Amino acid sequence: MAYLDPSDPFEIDGKNGPHLLVHGYSHEDAYDVFFGDPEFYVDDSEGSGDWLMVGPVPGGDILVVPICHSHNSGFSKVRPIAIFRASLEIEVRFFDDKRGV
Repeated sequence: MAYLDPSDPFEIDGKNGPHLLVHGYSHEDAYDVFFGDPEFYVDDSEGSGDWLMVGPVPGGDILVVPICHSHNSGFSKVRPIAIFRASLEIEVRFFDDKRGV
C-alpha cells in the first residue's frame, strides 16, 4: 500500500459509500483504521475485496475494511467496500502480527 495518497487514500462515491454504513460504521472509521496502525492481508474470500485492512479505531474495536483497486485513481487510492467488526480469528491474527508472533 506504499503508493496510496497519504492524506486521502480512499475513493468513495455513491456506489460504495452506502455500503460503508451497513454495519453501523462510516467512512470516517475507515480513515481511523488507515491512519492508525493497520495490517493488510490478501482477501482470499469469495467477496469482491482484494485486501483486508485491519486495525483499531478509537474505543478499541478492531475493524476490517475490505478494499479493492480504484476505478478512477490509479494506484493513489483504493475503494473501501464495507466496514465491520473483526471476528475473533482476525483479531487474534492482527495482535499476533503486531507482536511479531
